[in-house]
Amino acid sequence: MADIDPMELLEVELSSGEREALRDGIAAGENWKLRMWYGHAVHRATKRELNKRFPGKFEYNTSFGPDFTDTRNGAKIEVTTVGEIPKHMSRAAKNPDYTRTTYVRYGMSNAQYHSMLSQLGRMSNEAAMG
Repeated sequence: MADIDPMELLEVELSSGEREALRDGIAAGENWKLRMWYGHAVHRATKRELNKRFPGKFEYNTSFGPDFTDTRNGAKIEVTTVGEIPKHMSRAAKNPDYTRTTYVRYGMSNAQYHSMLSQLGRMSNEAAMG
């Protein structure tokens, strides 16, 4: 998964409605939505890849708690950005699973972020015109 183009990741992992919501958000100046939707795409791709490589071994948690649990040994895994790790760690007071969690980081460079914003902005403009 590490070698996939970030724009391709959005195309593959987001539904057409989600991609439209992302483009609409960018057009409205809500640039933070790029990081939100990118995170959803990363989680989905991670889930898909884990299920492919290790069928039945990892359970995905869509609610409160670490993202993945190893069904064989109970290990907890959180997929997040470097900047969000402290927030997740602070959740240990309410959810002890976070005290025993391995954090897997992902992210994008500022250059990638701005390039993606530019590409999504162009797509929004083209959709509005056509």
